[in-house]
Formats: sequence, C-alpha cells, structure tokens
Amino acid sequence: MIYLILKILAFLLLALVVGFLLGASLYRSRYKQAARESQSGGEASQAEIEQLTEALSTARLALRGESKDREQAQARVAELETAVSSADRRIETAINRAQALEESLDKERQVLTEADAALRELREEHQKALHQLEEAQTERSQIAGQIDTRQTEVEVLTRDRDTWQSDAQTALRRVQELENELFAATARAEGAEEERRVLNVQLESFERRTEEMVLRSNAQTQTLAEREARILELERQLSLAPDDIGELPALNEVGFFATPPREIDDLKLISGVGPKLERMLNELGIYQYQQIALMTSGQVAWVNEQLSFKGRIERDNWIKQAALLGGITTGANREQSA
Repeated sequence: MIYLILKILAFLLLALVVGFLLGASLYRSRYKQAARESQSGGEASQAEIEQLTEALSTARLALRGESKDREQAQARVAELETAVSSADRRIETAINRAQALEESLDKERQVLTEADAALRELREEHQKALHQLEEAQTERSQIAGQIDTRQTEVEVLTRDRDTWQSDAQTALRRVQELENELFAATARAEGAEEERRVLNVQLESFERRTEEMVLRSNAQTQTLAEREARILELERQLSLAPDDIGELPALNEVGFFATPPREIDDLKLISGVGPKLERMLNELGIYQYQQIALMTSGQVAWVNEQLSFKGRIERDNWIKQAALLGGITTGANREQSA
C-alpha cells in the first residue's frame, strides 16, 4: 500500500514538473518574440530618422545655394520638420512600447524565476519521494526476509511439535503400561510384604559388604599398580650405564624432573595435549612418555591441581596413550592384554 501511494505521488510530481517546463518554454518564446519586435521597431525608426536628417541637410544646402527657391525650400524644411516631429513621436511611442515590453518582460522574468524556484522545490521533493520510495522498498525486502525466516521457524516448530506429540503419545502409552505393571506388582507385593522386608535387610547387608570388598580391592589394586610402576622405573634406572646414572637430572618434590633431561618426547602426540598444555607440563617437570605412563595416583592428583582441571588425565586416558607411544608395559596394559 505504501509503495502504491509513493508511486502515485511520484507521477503527480512528474506531471507538475512537465507543466512548469512547458510554461517556462512558453514564457521564453514570448520574451524572445517581444524582444525581436522591439528591436525591429527601433531599427525602422532609426533608419527613418537618418533619412529625414539627410533630407534636412540637403534642404539646408539648397537654401544656402539657391536664394530663388527659398520659399519652396522653407516649405520643404517645414514639411521635413513636421516629418521629423512625427518620427520623434513614433520613436517616443516605440520607446514607450519598448519600456512597456521591458516591464512585461521583467514580470515574465520574475514569473520564470518563481517557476524555476518552484521547479527546484518540486525536484527536491521528487528526489525525497524517490529516496523514501527506495527506503520503503528496502524495508519491504527486509520485512519479506523476516517473514520468510519466521515461516521457516514456524515450519521447524511445527515439525518439532509433531515429534513432541508423537513422543508424548508414546510416553503416555509407556506410562499406562508401567501403571499396569505397577498395579500388578503392587497386587503381588501385598501378599509378600514381610518377605520383601527380610530380603531388603539381607540385600542392604550384602551391599555394604560388597562395597567394603570393592573399596579394599580397588585400594589394593591401585597400591599394587603404583608399586609395580615404581619397580619398573627403578629397574629402568638400574639398567642404565654407570656414566648415564651420574648425569640423571634432579627430581622435584613429587618425583618429576627439576631440570630438563637430555631426551625430551613430543607430548603433543598424546590426544588432548596441545602446544600450550605441553609447555605447562614441561614447567611441571614432565618431558617424557614414561613419566606419564608411570604416574602414581598422587602424581595424577597433583598435576590436576596444578593445571586447574580435574579428570582430564583419566578422561583422555593419557597414561595408556603415553605407554603405547613410549613402548612401556604397565600393570594396566598387562591386564588388558591378558
């Protein structure tokens, strides 16, 4: 609707501009015609004056040279003076007419100036209307894009709603089935309540004993794995040559290198370790695969605390990856291979 209104306004402005242009053209043609008439009348009067002046001069010469025809010459001079007076009157009339035409032309110039100003204003309004029309078209395009986006969102929501309704119906059927099963189980449980309480007591006792056994088993397994890893590390160190043993770098308080060793592995090959994390591990004294593969639970907790993330080592399974990269066999690896 806005687009049609702006289009009608644009056509009206264009019609007004054409009308002013035609009026200006008519004014200019009248101005040129009046100027030509004034110029032609003035030239004719000037030529007639020149002829009369020439005749008067001739007559005066004749009066000087011929005394016999003085009366005739005087009469001729009177006629010429009358003709000159008539020519003066015609010149005065032509001048008055030219002045009137000049005044009319001034008025027409003023009208043309006003018409030009109005035309400029109409052009400016036309440009503004075109600019508003462009903005309206742009806004219309944006609104159309928003409508398409909303329609797409509505379609997606409709599909999601259908899916949710289907899931809800499935869930309701499942709830009904569970209610039926619960009703049947309740009916069965009413006759065996005492037996259930006894079984619950026995089950709770069994679960407590099982948890205690699992905790003791896990602690023993972890202790054995740490001891086995430490034994392997000591065996590796004992297998070194005597000259190499003297050059081993010092260790910090948790058993990692205090200074960089001669052999440094590329820790970025471990999944989950990037360049930044590798630098942080080096700052903690970890440079080799075997250090990660043989870490104890205390060392793992210390590294997690220093790096401000928990469970990263266990979640990405660094110990297994380091063991595979370094060709190290740990207790966990032997259990998996077995």
